[in-house]
Parts: sequence; C-alpha cells; structure tokens
Amino acid sequence: RVKKKLRLVAASAEPVATRSTRGRGRAVVMPVAAGKASRRVRGAAAAAEMRAAILDAARELYRAGGYAGVTMRAIADQLGIRAPSLYHHFVSKEAIFLALEEQALALLVERIEGDVANPLENLRQYFWRYYQFSRTHSDHFTLTWVDQSTPPMARLFPSRSIERLLEMAHQRLRRCADAGLVAPSVNIPEVANVLWSAMLGVAVLHLHQPGMDVSDALATETLNTVIAGLQRR
Repeated sequence: RVKKKLRLVAASAEPVATRSTRGRGRAVVMPVAAGKASRRVRGAAAAAEMRAAILDAARELYRAGGYAGVTMRAIADQLGIRAPSLYHHFVSKEAIFLALEEQALALLVERIEGDVANPLENLRQYFWRYYQFSRTHSDHFTLTWVDQSTPPMARLFPSRSIERLLEMAHQRLRRCADAGLVAPSVNIPEVANVLWSAMLGVAVLHLHQPGMDVSDALATETLNTVIAGLQRR
C-alpha cells in the first residue's frame, strides 16, 4: 500500500529539481525532491506505526497494573526498545494516557452516533450504548472512567470527542423536552450527569465487583427507572 501511495505521489507531483552524475561516460539524471518526499512518507508511516504500538503496549500494562504502576521504562521494555526512544513520540507518560483517553472517547462517539425517531428511546439508546462500551471495551472504559490514579479528564480540553458526546446527550434530552415528554424547564446538563452517573455505577459494579449479582438486566432496570422519573405525568 505504501509503494502504491508513493507511486501516486510521484505521478501527481510538480516538476522537481534534478541533479546529474556521470558514471562510465554517461550522465544520469536523479530527482532530488522526489527522493526526499519518499523518505518523508516512509518516515511518517513508520512513526504512526510506532505510535500505535506504544499506545497498545501502554494499554496492556495499564490493564495489569493501573496507570500509577506503569513507567515509561516499563512501556519501552514491553516494546523491546530503549526508554529514550519513546520520547520521540510522546513527551511523557501523561501524554500517552491522554492519547489513549482521546482514542477511547472517539470509539465511544462511534458507538453512540445514530438516532431513532422516538425521543425517549433515542435518549435510552445513548446511555445504553455507554454502558455497553464498558463491556465491549473494558480496558478503555476502566482507564478513562474508573482508574483513580489517572490525570483528570479536564486535561483533554478542548476535545472534539468530549464536545460531541456532550452535544449528543444534550440534544437528545432537548428533543424529549420539545416533545413534551419531560418538563421543558428540565436542567439538561444536570440530568445528563445523573444518567451518566447511574450507568457508570452499574458498569463499575459489573467490572470490579464480580461477587455481586450484576447483569445487563440491572443496567436496563436502572436506566429505565431514571428515565421514567424524568417523564411528565
């Protein structure tokens, strides 16, 4: 794929500077800029691959020992490289964590996107998918919302993923208010926080209290109860 991309770049490029060399009585014209461009593309691809490998290794280690128990050296050892090499890609352990957190939030946005016609069902699906994310992406979920040793999420701001998650939750609640299903004066940010807290609580119980009888049925009942409490009578 990289070779194909390089061919496309070469085909569409503007005329480049050349240099002539002489060997065995004939001149050879060499494209200088094209060679540099190819090296830049290869270098960028290699850097992106290493960055992804660092994030995968860090997430594995965080799952086993938590954020506080992992060092840059441990991440380097996991990859079989020297610790200073990590700093070419991330300036600190916190920078690695913030990249992982943004990755998790972007994945969650993908899972939540998509509306249904019924406003209340649309609202319910948002928070149900948030809970489901804790099941399907437990490493991302634990690192982002459960591990108390991680830097605060506020360090991510401004974050397009966080803005999108807030926007989707508030829009769905506003649709319910506009349809007369909840009080028009409802405090939308506050109610969104209540719903997130309820589903976070069930998710944490499921992930970290295996001795308790925590199932999807409890999550369903919790969500339905909170939404029922919002509805106008």
